[in-house]
Amino acid sequence: MPEKFDAGTQALDLAYQDIESAFDYYLTHYNQARPFIVVNHCQGTTHALRLSEQRVCETVLFHQLIWLPIDKFSRGFDQITPCEDTTQLGCIVS
Repeated sequence: MPEKFDAGTQALDLAYQDIESAFDYYLTHYNQARPFIVVNHCQGTTHALRLSEQRVCETVLFHQLIWLPIDKFSRGFDQITPCEDTTQLGCIVS
């Protein structure tokens, strides 16, 4: 059983590398310090959470964030509050 777990973890890590590379490419070539949206579905939620934890929260990117695919009770995100209006950044809409 540990071999399956290791293979699954390796597969998730490999897929995450694609997500992180695409995010870096977007930031370098298109973002231009504008607000951005993190969107996910199904297994992409795992990658979006990891990207948010490792690359967005507690960085200058946090203040460009429009939407984060979690709720206020998710691990490590207790400092993020629900959005109160349509112009607010760095908050949760979920």
